[in-house]
Amino acid sequence: MKLLYLDPSYNSSKFRTEFRIPNNLVVYSDMEILNVGLQKTDNGDTKYNSFGAFNIIKSIEVYDGSTLLDQVQAFDIYQSWRQVSRSNADNQSNARALNGGDLGYLNFGAYEYDNLGAETANPKIVPFIPAYTNELYGANATEADKKKNGKVLSLPEYLGIFKGFMYFPPNVFKDLRIVINYNSNVLDAVIDRTGTYETLEPFMSLRYEENEEMAMARMKQFSGGVFDTIEHASVVLPAVNVADDATEVQEESYFIKSYNDKYITDLVMVKTPNNPTTYTSGNNTHPYSKYGSVSQCEFEVQNRYNGVTQFPNKLRGQNRSLAMLVDSVNGLTMATGQNLVQVAEGGFQDFYNDRFLGGQASYVGWRVDDLIKEWKMDVQRRAIGDPAGQANENLAQRQSLTLNMFAKSRKSIVPTANGYIVQYV
Repeated sequence: MKLLYLDPSYNSSKFRTEFRIPNNLVVYSDMEILNVGLQKTDNGDTKYNSFGAFNIIKSIEVYDGSTLLDQVQAFDIYQSWRQVSRSNADNQSNARALNGGDLGYLNFGAYEYDNLGAETANPKIVPFIPAYTNELYGANATEADKKKNGKVLSLPEYLGIFKGFMYFPPNVFKDLRIVINYNSNVLDAVIDRTGTYETLEPFMSLRYEENEEMAMARMKQFSGGVFDTIEHASVVLPAVNVADDATEVQEESYFIKSYNDKYITDLVMVKTPNNPTTYTSGNNTHPYSKYGSVSQCEFEVQNRYNGVTQFPNKLRGQNRSLAMLVDSVNGLTMATGQNLVQVAEGGFQDFYNDRFLGGQASYVGWRVDDLIKEWKMDVQRRAIGDPAGQANENLAQRQSLTLNMFAKSRKSIVPTANGYIVQYV
């Protein structure tokens, strides 16, 4: 095998990057995109948000010519979920260096008391130190530092086709393309919203088979296969306006049509905020930006697949939701209180330093294991009214949310005499 570095065939800042795989090589699937991120074109340094550099990406698509093989839509939100679902140890080690995040945490400090026994200090939950890996260097930084702005994106980590197949033979895939689409507004990916930014030009690292006999054998042996693919759907939960100190139960029903005629194994829901005031302060973006999943008071979900109700008593409560998530989808790296509802009186100031936010890791996940013909989803929450005289408090618990759903489905590629067939299975 031999390593090849590949420049993009097309690159446009804040728009799109495309890589075309050479059509005379048997390439292996462990491909990486390097130098993914931003360059700050004005002076002064800032940081990526806690999920890192990949929040600039809107979607990634894999094509053979004009045939779509695999994709992840809403990639910025999906990759944030994937990062928070890693172990704390993983996030503290090489993960943060590769993606530019700072999710790993530790407890720092000790309880202290005065001579009357009153508590004067307690441990804080802080990011793993040092947190330099999510630094975004400005135009006046050294060239060595500016080279650290770009991060490394592993395609098999996010796209199932690169896990499902060990290699891609050119006799089957004649025009393999990887397309990265960027968000037009990248300010949610950085802390300083007054800066000016451009996307870096990335390049690809891939391995190919240089032994001709082995390459010919690979092409003859390829028989297709099955791989997991991530299907995105979203609905909007409208905002609730309530009187001061009042509560109101909100109930909404949706028909989810994106998954019709697809077999879904499991699914995670990410509740992202639509009101920028809940994740920005003046000219700065909060560390979790809009990519965490906002905790809601008494949030409940009920599904009916093909006319059959899924949960006997609805999916409700933070503990039950967390248990279902871990059992069905994945584990969650969560500091104390990060999945709990944050209200104006109280909050989480006694637990965290300023790089952690309470109520930002409230994910919901469940098993489906069904071929979807019709899906109706009912959602309920209790909006928390403003304390009198504090009109801007508790906005997170009654704002409009986008309920992003990332469902795992399966595709197959079956070679034929004239090419291949791509289909859901």
